[in-house]
Amino acid sequence: MAIAIDSRVTFLKKLHLFHGLPEETIRSIAEKMTEVSYPEDEKVFSEGSRADSFFIVYSGAVRVERTRRNKKILLAKLVSGDYFGEEAILSHRRRSADVIAEKGTTLLALDAKTFGTILRKNRALHSNIEVVVSSRKLARKMRFKWLGKDEVVCLIVRKHHLML
Repeated sequence: MAIAIDSRVTFLKKLHLFHGLPEETIRSIAEKMTEVSYPEDEKVFSEGSRADSFFIVYSGAVRVERTRRNKKILLAKLVSGDYFGEEAILSHRRRSADVIAEKGTTLLALDAKTFGTILRKNRALHSNIEVVVSSRKLARKMRFKWLGKDEVVCLIVRKHHLML
């Protein structure tokens, strides 16, 4: 069953990623998204594959895993409202991990070309994505010991010594 455009718009408006965008822009983005459903344990993409799409979890969940020394390492569990795939597209690199669907997962996807076009046209969205990518990179470097098994760092904010 297809997700109505109005439902997509309502969903996207709740995400911090789209904060500051006019409703017409969000509607335009929602109309360009493709709805993709995955059965449990199906791979959305594999580590090393070409970065051809950006995804938002509409319902269900996905696991982000890497295999090192024949051992699977869970990097994150992403749920409704979480998104992935932007880093590889922006850096023109291959995928850094496997993403596997959990039970009843529906994703909203934008192909890499459309995603790039949308970012170029929407400075606020581009800025929001840059903040998220920077936060994720910093979180990987910091390796927070207090972070729970199913928790993901979405945003890191630091005070600047020149700001009051």
